Amino acid sequence: MIPGILLSAGQSRRFGSQKLLIPYAKGLTIFEHSLRTHLVAGISPLVLVISKGILSRFFKGEWKDKRYRLTRGGVPWFILTTPWGKARVMVNEDPQAGMSLSLRLGLKGLHDSEKQMGVLVSLSDLPKISPEIIRSLVKTFQETRADMVVPTYKAKTGHPVIFREPLYREAVSKIQGDKGLREIIRSKMGKILLVPWEDDAVVADVDTPADLNRIFQEGMMIYGD
Repeated sequence: MIPGILLSAGQSRRFGSQKLLIPYAKGLTIFEHSLRTHLVAGISPLVLVISKGILSRFFKGEWKDKRYRLTRGGVPWFILTTPWGKARVMVNEDPQAGMSLSLRLGLKGLHDSEKQMGVLVSLSDLPKISPEIIRSLVKTFQETRADMVVPTYKAKTGHPVIFREPLYREAVSKIQGDKGLREIIRSKMGKILLVPWEDDAVVADVDTPADLNRIFQEGMMIYGD
């Protein structure tokens, strides 16, 4: 498998409250569900980028759960022990800087040697993503030897995105604001493979309560294997 970054430091402005701490499925919040999905899929090491709000509320506040243990790991990350495996945790202290800062923090949570064979970048607010989807995209990435693999649904690009980090290191360093890898994908820099997906799981992010209600109505509280 390959290493990955799970971006979980958004401010949830459009939702009106911290959406990642909303109960989702099997007694798990959206945050926990997404974390579980990526660990069960075999992404390793997994770097979890969180906000100070998630850190204080989930790990130190009212959501504190004995199933999780957060300890100081190697600089600059914490080690999170979960029922499904371990993750490295990076804290984004300036989430207003946007996804670009979280992405760079996530990459700092990986050693150069770990980034050589590819890095997966995913979002915690895409709860319909399953372990099977992740494994399928990783397999495509490894078999095609593309520089970047991007799932799409009805011509809209989604996540997870998998890319050969050394080839895009300079380009990533120049990204600003809340753009992530979007500008690089649009630039068609390198051998970017767009993978059409059969449903909207790769693009169905939760931005508003209406988005979450629609997923519940569809009966799509996917738990995975």
